[in-house]
Amino acid sequence: MPRRGLIGPWSHAYPHEAVAPGPAIGFLQECLRWWDEWLRGQPAGVQDEPLLLAWMQEPAPPATFYPERPGRWVSESLWPPPHREAWSLALGGEGVLGSNAPGRPTVCSPVHAGMEGGFWCPFGNNGDWAPDQRGEEAMSLCFTTAPLKRRLELLGRPRLRVRVESDRPLAQLAVRLNAVSQDGSSALLTTGMLNLAHRASHEQPEPLKPGGVYDVTIELQSLGQAVAAGQRLRLAIATGSWPWLWPSPERVTLTIHSGPASVLELPVRDPSAADGHTPARHPESAPELTHTHARSRSGQRAVEHLGAMRRLTHIPHDFDLQVEGGARIDWSGPDVYTITDGDPLSASIESARQVRISRNGWEAEVLVSSSMRSDAEAFEIGTRLVARTAGETVCSRTWQFRIPRDLV
Repeated sequence: MPRRGLIGPWSHAYPHEAVAPGPAIGFLQECLRWWDEWLRGQPAGVQDEPLLLAWMQEPAPPATFYPERPGRWVSESLWPPPHREAWSLALGGEGVLGSNAPGRPTVCSPVHAGMEGGFWCPFGNNGDWAPDQRGEEAMSLCFTTAPLKRRLELLGRPRLRVRVESDRPLAQLAVRLNAVSQDGSSALLTTGMLNLAHRASHEQPEPLKPGGVYDVTIELQSLGQAVAAGQRLRLAIATGSWPWLWPSPERVTLTIHSGPASVLELPVRDPSAADGHTPARHPESAPELTHTHARSRSGQRAVEHLGAMRRLTHIPHDFDLQVEGGARIDWSGPDVYTITDGDPLSASIESARQVRISRNGWEAEVLVSSSMRSDAEAFEIGTRLVARTAGETVCSRTWQFRIPRDLV
């Protein structure tokens, strides 16, 4: 079957438009070449090109915004690559990544752990990426390598095989792989998360037996990332990742059986002589409509400590766009995540959206608000929608759901 992988550093945008982070590519030209070859029967050379092209990012300090990620294109003729072994690093009992020392360290993270993990679906806005991870690491159980003696390149999905026990029947395992620079700053490379009730099957989850010992495998998200000589790799393990994961109904303490039973496998890739093929470098597309922004607050993000409560406010999109010809699009609405220290059942999400479209005296508006909370047995979800035209309500509906947690 004709197939090809083209993976770059882009946010949730088309690769010819993505500028945060760049570099953008000629994505439409690449699409046309593919369709010429396989739909029109006109040879375009794509059969002679690598099966996979991926952007190998250079090391970068932690930041919540990257206009561009320096790097280079690397290629693979097959995926997964044959005969390439992972670099295996045992989780040492003394906190060393790459040590066989046995141990039984424990972790019980605060319920707000994860709030500095970045936006789960970045749109390229300021504030979308994860900041320095030292604060998150302080709430985690960490295993760290010695400074690397040579540059390391990772391409693929790291895998954590870990032996674990829990003091509760429901528990989560959230792991982060970070690159720690000589100044101590810690940049997030990739993450992996698992509801441990799903350790053997997503279709047939089973609760844990408190005190039982389980061998669990977690695949982290794929990455293409270089780590510099002198940097250290750090695996941080937490018992939650709010608000990426809805908290377990009770606080959990996990015990990690460190030593040979718990191993991080890294997809190390050496530079290849086959590297060097690149996609179309210069983006081409239709010209943008002439427009102006009367307001643009997309990507704003704030974390507040209000006594025992932690509140994260994120505005994924907030803009007032006026297009030549009279059309206007006004879009606004925040997502607000709150949780109270020590109380996983206090978690809540409030989302609101207001979208107004107008042109030459015509106007339509949609307002939506939604909330989610939970108790120990179920999720409570409420949503309200109002649609208006010319100020007159034409539709108004409210939905209320109570959904059993089902081992969540």
